[in-house]
Amino acid sequence: MVERDIDLSECKEIGFVRHNPNMCCIDWKNCRERGMYDFKAATKFLGGHLAGYGFASAETAKWDGPPIEPKQLRDAWDSIESILTRHTKKLSFEDGSITVDDSMAPVLARSLFRVFATAPRENVDEEQLRNIAALFANQWAVLDACKAEFTRVFGELRERPI
Repeated sequence: MVERDIDLSECKEIGFVRHNPNMCCIDWKNCRERGMYDFKAATKFLGGHLAGYGFASAETAKWDGPPIEPKQLRDAWDSIESILTRHTKKLSFEDGSITVDDSMAPVLARSLFRVFATAPRENVDEEQLRNIAALFANQWAVLDACKAEFTRVFGELRERPI
């Protein structure tokens, strides 16, 4: 939750926390983020940056904002990967041909991140997500393209502890 627009240069670091499910200091009756988990907030925020919000050129952008805890980056990617996997596992991909090496893969990945960034609360627009994903050759191409774009902007992901 962000109470007002702030310039990232004013921040020393960025962290994500669960929004209290029962209270909100802005508008507790109408708050769309009330009860949102930290990894969902990270997914929306980082998805917005990956989609090009806040960057002059999404194609060449790298994160130069304040540090983000590696665990929260990992949690955000895991959330994105889980949602993509769930919504694409039954797609036929019969008309798709885009692979991770295709020049359109990063563009489509950013389009998928826009779906995450603009989603109300925890629900993504499934039809929009599937329509974009169906342009890829298969589910692995979707996941690989999105992960490549995520790590290009935010850096390599820390491995999950075993």
